[in-house]
Amino acid sequence: MQREALEEFLRKEEVKKIEKDFKILNEFTSVMKDMSSWTKFVDKPDSKIYYKKEEGLSPITCFIETTINAPVLNAVAICAEVAHYKEWLPITPVSDVIKELTPLRKLIYLRNAL
Repeated sequence: MQREALEEFLRKEEVKKIEKDFKILNEFTSVMKDMSSWTKFVDKPDSKIYYKKEEGLSPITCFIETTINAPVLNAVAICAEVAHYKEWLPITPVSDVIKELTPLRKLIYLRNAL
């Protein structure tokens, strides 16, 4: 009886979504596992900024992780359209979504020509 109840619970849509979130989250963390080549600039609980100089790129590559404290509509618009930055912003020739948990939770890659 308990085994059947557990199996039924594990088949629920909500549980499947959480399992998917955890799988993608594990992929996120594996992308930035080795930070040894990065220089720490800010390392606070609510924001992290690391940078490094990469051959052929000017001036630096940044890794930024932060919480956006803004009206939800503004945050949704920014997050939802990040793939289009390269079309709209002349200083951003590369704007790619690497992984997407939800429309608001993404790992993105931006390259800015400063």
